[in-house]
Amino acid sequence: MIALLLACCLTAPSEVTVDTDTVKLGAMMEFLSGDPRASLSLGASPQPGLGRSFSRQELIAKVRIAGLLTDDLQFPESVMVRRKSQGLDRGTVAALVQDAFARQFPDAEIDIISIENPEVAVATGPLDITASLPDRPDRGSSGRCRCRRRSWRARPSRQLPRRR
Repeated sequence: MIALLLACCLTAPSEVTVDTDTVKLGAMMEFLSGDPRASLSLGASPQPGLGRSFSRQELIAKVRIAGLLTDDLQFPESVMVRRKSQGLDRGTVAALVQDAFARQFPDAEIDIISIENPEVAVATGPLDITASLPDRPDRGSSGRCRCRRRSWRARPSRQLPRRR
């Protein structure tokens, strides 16, 4: 009888990884096809590379508020949801910086001494990264280049942090 009871329940792991903008209950458990609980949205996913914790009480409340059954669901005390991410490729960033200087100073010989590739986590998938220089750079100081990245998942561009 005990084995039968254990076989009937769906159990959530204590940690899952998602690659979407929202966390669905189906990302935590393997539901049968057509079970409406699989598509239940639990909220926004954490930012790429970060995590978000859901307590057992919070998960049960979300399912019950949606008017769905929880009798066959088992949750640990908390479920940590992490968001997949990727870093910026150093070669791509270097090529973009070189291109930005070449566009700004087409007749100049450009020697890039070093590039600080920021350690940022960005969403997985194709990225659109551009680099630009200020319209009037200070020729007496070392060159600074601003890079922007944009995911092809309809996300707004965000300026990468500058290192000084």
